[in-house]
Amino acid sequence: MCAQPNIQRSTVARPTTPPSSSQLHGDVTTDSVDPMEYERDKHGRYILDPFWGYKLTARAEAIQRRKYEDYVKSRPPYRILPDIYTPVVGDIPGETKPLLRWGIAFTEDQMLDCARRNHLMDETKRNAQIYALFRVILFLQAKCGMILEHVNPVATGRKHVASLYSNFSMFTTMSSQAREKKVFAILRQELRTEEEAKWWWDSDSDVMGETWPVADDCFL
Repeated sequence: MCAQPNIQRSTVARPTTPPSSSQLHGDVTTDSVDPMEYERDKHGRYILDPFWGYKLTARAEAIQRRKYEDYVKSRPPYRILPDIYTPVVGDIPGETKPLLRWGIAFTEDQMLDCARRNHLMDETKRNAQIYALFRVILFLQAKCGMILEHVNPVATGRKHVASLYSNFSMFTTMSSQAREKKVFAILRQELRTEEEAKWWWDSDSDVMGETWPVADDCFL
């Protein structure tokens, strides 16, 4: 039975040759296709890619996307924080317990819509969408009268989370249920979303392939 618990990136020289599948994943391949199979140009050289480093073949990219989808399925958001993810003294975020964030999720389109409606968008700026995201979070903080943290959740698509606190900070920053209810109502109104507050996995502290205890489905 489920019960609610009491509550920079470094600069690295680019290699001249991309890593092989065996270097990254041992000798494992999927469907007889190397999951790190790269395309080459007409001169036989590897093609640079902003996401993968070097451009994967279509079949290798399909394998990587399936692996990521399986990873997302293993990290679902929770309505109630499972007891097994509640930290105790000595726990370290991302090492002894996973880091989860309590908040409202919203899409990239909802963020941009909020930015444009409230005149927070400057299309002339370089990286205008990133600039808009920061301004939207500051705008929401002012509206809610509460510090909010932007989180990149483990999820498919371009999704963000406006978080009030984490499973590690909840004991010192948790607000009353009445205040949280008001904050979430403001977030839904400004972001034009029907999302309910949930505990989201923080992708910046999690590692694909890391194994954590599995929580019961009744927390979902």
